[in-house]
Amino acid sequence: MNSNQLEEWGSHCSLSTCHALDFLPFKCQHCTKLYCSDHFKPSIRPSETSHQCSEYDESLIDARVPTCPLCGDPISIPTGTDPNIPMDQHLTTSCRLIDQSGLLKSQNQSSTSQSSSNKICSRSRCQTKMIVPILCTDCQLNYCPSHRLGADHACSGNPQPSHKPYHRASLIALKSVMASIPPLPKPVTSKPMTPNQTSSSTTSSTPSSKPNPSLSTVDRYRVSKRIKAEEESRRKALEWRAQKGLLSEDEKLIYANLKASSQKTESIRIKSNGKECLIC
Repeated sequence: MNSNQLEEWGSHCSLSTCHALDFLPFKCQHCTKLYCSDHFKPSIRPSETSHQCSEYDESLIDARVPTCPLCGDPISIPTGTDPNIPMDQHLTTSCRLIDQSGLLKSQNQSSTSQSSSNKICSRSRCQTKMIVPILCTDCQLNYCPSHRLGADHACSGNPQPSHKPYHRASLIALKSVMASIPPLPKPVTSKPMTPNQTSSSTTSSTPSSKPNPSLSTVDRYRVSKRIKAEEESRRKALEWRAQKGLLSEDEKLIYANLKASSQKTESIRIKSNGKECLIC
């Protein structure tokens, strides 16, 4: 492959000081000449990274939009117009920080200052800017995700102690469980009958005596077994809460009583383990 074939595939840089062969040359959009990758950028003065373009007008290409120094809104300036004229029109007619009399509005009345202050965390010494602020329902202030909870920003609207709701809920649950347990039946004591009562009972022809309301031995055993199961369940629940350190003073007293009762029952069961069981 000779040099003539290489020239057919590429083009030489139009810059007189370069004239390098480039297989993928760049075409200047102003003077329509071909340049290499080092000199394709147009400029007024020649440099090592650009070429001096005779058709290049920097005022037409470098179009910058100025902003209002008060409100920060961009000001549209037509091509070839003095930028001071659109800026004066904006300040006199459409600037949102200047009232009709030509005076600056107070900072509290400006929507920009309100929106910027609402996007900063309300907790002291925290200047986190929030994209989506979180409103506290108690003190009605905005906080960042790190200080959204009442305990994190020392909420003064409705402070909530750490473990009180758990104590109240546990007491209500214990009361409902104790209310559902039926009371133990009282033993019926038989009184000695007088001679008049014995004579009246023998002379009556139709039996009018009611059945004995006392429970049978099996029923009493079932009730006692159910009560023990309920107490064991409560004891295990309180034992779990005690391991977590969530017990209140009332729950500690209930837990101590249940634990003592369980130990007493266990000791009785161990002592009577060798005896014959009467009720199975």
